[in-house]
Amino acid sequence: MIYQDQCAMKVSTDSCLFGAWISKRIIPGLSNIRTVLDIGVGTGLLMLMMAQEHNFEIDGIDLDISAFQQASSNISLTKWKERLQLYQGDVKAFTFNRPYDLIISNPPFYENNLLPHSESKAAAMHDATLTFEALLASIEKWLAPEGYAALLIPYHRFEYLKNISQVKGFYIRQAVNIQHRSDHRAIRTMVLLSRAPAELSIRNMVIKENTGQYSDAFMELLSGYYL
Repeated sequence: MIYQDQCAMKVSTDSCLFGAWISKRIIPGLSNIRTVLDIGVGTGLLMLMMAQEHNFEIDGIDLDISAFQQASSNISLTKWKERLQLYQGDVKAFTFNRPYDLIISNPPFYENNLLPHSESKAAAMHDATLTFEALLASIEKWLAPEGYAALLIPYHRFEYLKNISQVKGFYIRQAVNIQHRSDHRAIRTMVLLSRAPAELSIRNMVIKENTGQYSDAFMELLSGYYL
């Protein structure tokens, strides 16, 4: 997969869809978005997809040094680098210099029931997990009072996130369940949260038709992001 402006990245289709959904579907419906924070930047994909579409100041943070270095390298190759700021550290303990109008995250959630015992133990020993509780605590701390948060989560964790979000004073406004094909079960869910109560809108998005071709909805969202 090659991102525009000659920035080579190894990324997932789900991440690309999430970035396009935020940039093309979510942000146009919001007002007063000027500053953005990406928690768990990985390759820097989401920051760059947003920078291509919107003239925002975008910060990102990642605990993993190798991810931080790769994102730094990718960002340095683009024309938007002056608007993008990366930090290496643990978001749970990091101090930013401002609140953010929008916080986005596609973090590597480690769930004990999905990992071999040795991997779960290693993740716990190295504090490599970012639980929903920890993520929401960071969002609560750094999100502007009227700001929004967009997350990409495992589909089967949606109800749990919904419940703990309300405990933290957040409400899920939109949820889009991602299916690789219409005859497959959903695997990921894209969600938009805010502190203001709102009626929840839920819908599905299919990446590929049963014929194997990418769906029209997927192609329309990702247009402009591929060479």
